[in-house]
Amino acid sequence: MQKNKLSTDRIIAMICISVGTVALMVTAVMTGLLLRDKDIPSHAVINSGHVDGLFPVISVSGGNTFAIAQNGDLYSWGNNEFGPLGLGNSGSGTEKNTPQHVNNGNRKYKAIASGNHTLALAVNGDLYSWGYNVSGQLGLGFTGSSSDANPTPLYVGDGGRKYKAIAANGSANHILALAENGDLYAWGANNLGQLGLGYTSNYGENPETPQYVSAGGRKYKAIAVGSSSSFAIAENGDLYSWGYNGLGYGLGLGEYTNISYDTPQYVSDGSRKYKAIASYGYSLAIAENGDVYTWGYGACGYEPGYMEEFNYCTPKLVGDGSRQYKAIAAGSDYSFAIAENGDLYAWGHVGYGDGRLGIGYWDSYIQGGYVCETPTHVSDGGRKYSSIAASYSHSFAVAENGDLYTWGSSPLSYEYIPGASWPLDTPALVPGFVI
Repeated sequence: MQKNKLSTDRIIAMICISVGTVALMVTAVMTGLLLRDKDIPSHAVINSGHVDGLFPVISVSGGNTFAIAQNGDLYSWGNNEFGPLGLGNSGSGTEKNTPQHVNNGNRKYKAIASGNHTLALAVNGDLYSWGYNVSGQLGLGFTGSSSDANPTPLYVGDGGRKYKAIAANGSANHILALAENGDLYAWGANNLGQLGLGYTSNYGENPETPQYVSAGGRKYKAIAVGSSSSFAIAENGDLYSWGYNGLGYGLGLGEYTNISYDTPQYVSDGSRKYKAIASYGYSLAIAENGDVYTWGYGACGYEPGYMEEFNYCTPKLVGDGSRQYKAIAAGSDYSFAIAENGDLYAWGHVGYGDGRLGIGYWDSYIQGGYVCETPTHVSDGGRKYSSIAASYSHSFAVAENGDLYTWGSSPLSYEYIPGASWPLDTPALVPGFVI
């Protein structure tokens, strides 16, 4: 009987140990999932800017594209003249027409911003940069000539500071970045005061490392870089702009004064608060209630979505306010916005046979001109989207299931898409790639 009792006790103990082991395994797996969900970017992203906790996982500029996969790996493809792909080489013959892993010590990333230069945030908040550096926009403490390239990711070491957002633009040579505590930093070209530092710099005298943008201790939650201008949304939702005022309407300050501002200026438009910002040669912003506003250079309504023959020097509502949006992207002269339900809308210049709006046609002479006057649904079988990125004439979007789609006029992006031809005027699936 004693022997049987011991056997029974051992069996019970083994069962308890097994159950405990399984519990530990389940806990470990769940912990891993929680850590992954925390460290790898959310798919409900805002492109061309930043909202706390949400990161841009795709970036498009001119002739190159970047995408961060679900596991945090960074991929790049397209033009590589000045080494913006981060693959260790540059120049003619180094372009890539399929996604290439930017393998730099198996580092994982959570956010990406690009021009001829590229900046990426690692999951731990460290900042890396590479590519074109003629104005010191890489933040590395030195500059390069127009023929130089820094084709490998380099750590932007500035006292161990951690960042939560970065902003760049394919038509600009300056950078904005938000530290984890909400402080704003800027570096690169500053000839028009676009860094917000209280002074302007001549060519060759630009700040080559991150500089603190002092604004009375104000903290920020969203940023965007325009061609020669900058935008930031404070934590309380107030919008600020500085740099070149673009013939009197680029900064949204309500004045037709063709001057520049070298410190952040409050965009006064009643008590409206904002949560996301995007800019190219004009600007878009999402108000806290989901309405989209626009201002800047919009001759014939190319960007704002209106046909009046003038530009807007203060934010103007897009549409009638009946539809709310969660994501925006500004192209060279066209716009995208993702509605709260995931539907994608486009408006602006239809293009010269390049299909840039993704609406199924590219006739330059529609609707009495060269433009789609109001947001037009990108109808593609009911697909829902979470993120959008736009450039000069091509775009990418992430569907809610993580699939990546592209359209427009970038042949380097199409050679690996079965059956695709130039141009694409509706979204085409990029095979084998999940964001």
